Amino acid sequence: MECILFTTSDLRGARATSLHRLLRRLSQEAIPPRHYVLLQGMSENSVRDFTRTQETSAKTIVMHYPHRISLSRARNMMLQRAACEGAFDDPAIVGFPDDDAAYPPDFLDWLRDTFASTPDIDLLLCGCALEPVAAHGQSTRAAACRDVVRRSTSNTVFLRSALVTRAGYFDEDLGLGTPAQGGEDTEYMLRAFQFARWSACIDAPLVEHPEATRETASRYYHGALTAIAWHAPYTPACAIELARKAAIGGVHVLSGRMSTTALAVSYRAAASALAASVYVGRGRQRSTDLQL
Repeated sequence: MECILFTTSDLRGARATSLHRLLRRLSQEAIPPRHYVLLQGMSENSVRDFTRTQETSAKTIVMHYPHRISLSRARNMMLQRAACEGAFDDPAIVGFPDDDAAYPPDFLDWLRDTFASTPDIDLLLCGCALEPVAAHGQSTRAAACRDVVRRSTSNTVFLRSALVTRAGYFDEDLGLGTPAQGGEDTEYMLRAFQFARWSACIDAPLVEHPEATRETASRYYHGALTAIAWHAPYTPACAIELARKAAIGGVHVLSGRMSTTALAVSYRAAASALAASVYVGRGRQRSTDLQL
């Protein structure tokens, strides 16, 4: 079973070094994944120069876009190309690692074995840390809506290709590079969670990536709250998570991590999303509207 990964970067600051590390590690895999990499805000010559200096496998597909675009838009461009190339025609495992993520040795082998030996798993969620633990021997439990809302990121969720095809594209109204500045991962994973036959969760950190902090949570609060609101009318557990997230906004304000104005804007955006979801049924139709 093939692993298909999608990563985008603008190579600013330390991101070039981080992406170099990710590409090098993936090239050393016994079975390298098919890896789509979109470099944005760069000229063709700059992309060519960067690619020439990298250790990559023959299955690395480097794309470029001359301007900076949102994270959701970049991922959708890669998903569209992969679909056109037939990448999802055969069973595969899909992941969306950031340019500063990395996988420990043997992790992708373990991931293939896990999906192959448990055919009902469509979505697998785990944790991340700068010093991840070995995946072998970790216990698996059924994932709940609260796990998807509170713990899922692009780095820590892996999906069966058939589920990706059904879930479709990322919402381009959400994510870094949009006014929402976040929420695209939460919305996408909630959408996939609705369609998954079985979603599994491993509480241990298996992926190398910095853990979320209260500062990052407040930075991405607006988008995350909106994403949860889209799905709250049709999932009781998600409605509970929406109430919890709304309360957390007050904590951010009291701690000085967010202004009252920013919180009010977030509440209004979530209320609009909630009303639209109820009015047009978007919580149910979202995936079919965006289906690959």
